[in-house]
Amino acid sequence: MLLTNIAVAQQIAHHIPEQALLRRHEEPIERRLTIFKERAARLGFEFDTSSAGAFQRSFDAVTDPTARKLLQIIAYKAMHTAKYFCAGMLDIAKYSHYALNVPLYTHFTSPIRRYADVIVHRQLESIIMSGAGNEPKFAMDRDSVAKVAQQCNMYVLMELHFELVSHLTYQLQQEGIGETRAGTVDASVPLCAHFRSYTALWTCYSPGGRRRRPRCCIRCAHP
Repeated sequence: MLLTNIAVAQQIAHHIPEQALLRRHEEPIERRLTIFKERAARLGFEFDTSSAGAFQRSFDAVTDPTARKLLQIIAYKAMHTAKYFCAGMLDIAKYSHYALNVPLYTHFTSPIRRYADVIVHRQLESIIMSGAGNEPKFAMDRDSVAKVAQQCNMYVLMELHFELVSHLTYQLQQEGIGETRAGTVDASVPLCAHFRSYTALWTCYSPGGRRRRPRCCIRCAHP
């Protein structure tokens, strides 16, 4: 699957360099990685952050699935989110994917569940249909591709935040924080996807069934 995505990325970047829909992942900020290592060490886990591969192997070494998930949540703040982009709108030096350690990458193999893959399928089709030696004619210009990339990034980010908050909410329910008799997630609203901030309010009820003010606020935000 990864090799297919890489091969397709190379083809569309070569034949339609102004309109190719690619995916990149920036290198993490060293200061944030250091903070993550310190937090993980306090929890009893040692992490090697010298490379993306070493970082992943450190996660694989964590045998407790709950601990691994919580560490991934903490690491989320240290890492940049992978993003779709239009090749013609960005300098070639910023095309690389840190986590996969490849210079070019895109999403091609899951058009059923990702719209970005549908666009990439259409781009590859335009290359194949044009024939050897002919310039491909893809219907969308680079501004249109850039808008699609921006929309896809927004929805992917919201999905990630829903997953993170759902996991934290489940942990609160399991641990019975605040000795609340009944609790439901009353409002989970993405405040601003661009700044990666998300807040979930936990509405609690007193033993008599009367609704009280939110007892817990889970906030996942990137500084």
